[in-house]
Amino acid sequence: MSLTADVAGTLVIVDQVNGRLLKVERSGKPAGEVPLPVQSAQDVAVAKDGTVAVMDRLVDKAIGLIGPDGRPRGELKLAGKGFAEPGGATGVFVDGADVYAEREHGDLVKLGTTNGVADAQRPEVPGRPSRDGHGWLTASLGDRQEGTVLLTFIDRPGLAHRFTRAVPFGAPLVALNLLDSDERGVIYLGALVELAGSTPEAPRFGIELACVDALDGHLLGRARTDANTVPGETFRELVVLDEGGVVFLRRTEQGAGLERLTCH
Repeated sequence: MSLTADVAGTLVIVDQVNGRLLKVERSGKPAGEVPLPVQSAQDVAVAKDGTVAVMDRLVDKAIGLIGPDGRPRGELKLAGKGFAEPGGATGVFVDGADVYAEREHGDLVKLGTTNGVADAQRPEVPGRPSRDGHGWLTASLGDRQEGTVLLTFIDRPGLAHRFTRAVPFGAPLVALNLLDSDERGVIYLGALVELAGSTPEAPRFGIELACVDALDGHLLGRARTDANTVPGETFRELVVLDEGGVVFLRRTEQGAGLERLTCH
């Protein structure tokens, strides 16, 4: 499963099992559904105009586009300049009308536009776009045991390096699972961490969220919740809302639910 949010705050969830994109209000009330435009969807993004981009890196090896009217709008192939191996795509992102695929959690390759026109040049950018339009974001694991993440902000235009900061998480890191920003520019970093008291026989994991200032990278606040323990592949389970805050896709034996996280 994977999820994102549109400009109204409605969540769009990839439901591979039922071959659909499920729209859900933040209250949890269903708000409609549309068929998936690809055979094996892993990730989803929504443009400001309501166009939905769905990535399939394994079967169709393309990004399928659905217009604001719910009708298919074509697809953009992953294979080509910048993507020798489509299976290395780690996310789909939309910046204005531009559609990008992320390569191995690093640079993004522009595949085309939301109207389905491919870009023959396929230029690259040095990270994920910040929603305020001011920069590109990258993050990598620093010291796993000490729990630090290296966050880098590159200005645009000009590609000047604004900062690289070591953001402390206060617990051993397992993996990064969120890097995004809201429309004010606040940066959200999320990580799967190993909790105190965890043992190989009885492992305990949590989701640690850090909110970071985009001007110089200083820490603004934190939030934490328990990690999902129900087996199942989830490509993206945390989404940042335009106005701020994060929604976590909580999975249990009884089904899926939504949990709101706010940094303090």
